[in-house]
Amino acid sequence: MKRRALIVALSLAVLASLGARANEANSSFDLPALSQQLQQSERLHGQFIQRRFLPGLAQPLQSQGRFVMDRELGLLWLIEQPWQLDLRLNQSGLAQQQDGQWLAVADNAASAQFTRLFLSLLQGDHQQLTPLFDSQLHGNREQWQLTLQPRSLLLKQVFQHIVVSGGNEIQQVTLLESQGDRSELLFSQQQPNQPLSDSERRALVP
Repeated sequence: MKRRALIVALSLAVLASLGARANEANSSFDLPALSQQLQQSERLHGQFIQRRFLPGLAQPLQSQGRFVMDRELGLLWLIEQPWQLDLRLNQSGLAQQQDGQWLAVADNAASAQFTRLFLSLLQGDHQQLTPLFDSQLHGNREQWQLTLQPRSLLLKQVFQHIVVSGGNEIQQVTLLESQGDRSELLFSQQQPNQPLSDSERRALVP
């Protein structure tokens, strides 16, 4: 579960980092133009459905819930069905809420590196993106698809590639993992620049 949370966080962080490249935009629809299109806010609320396809299972494992992503404060990933699980990723690392308290999840070296990468990307440090990923963008402003293939050995050990698709907003993220599993994230009801609720602020600013 913790590994899945880090993979999800990394994919969202890569998307957040695209906005930092908007100053390079030109007349063609390229990565900087997509970045400019997606750069809506410093904070994003939304709903998600996550499906994981495993060899040998006829139906995917599915969960759903909501997320809050703030470039400065971090990420809340709140699973509501079929069980409840609240995860937070910020400067302190990965934490899980239990009995009303946020408890740090013990990270190994690889998880710690994912956390540092996530935070640097979330804060707009787009210089981390180019050396780690090869990217291919197809389509136009109304319908596009972006494929990210990892360059670093660490990321190659986790997944083969990430495929992001959407229009005015990101609609789907597909991750093909190195072990052959596939995960899909479907996003909806995305609301930029909404204020944090009291509970969200307490969770993000302990």
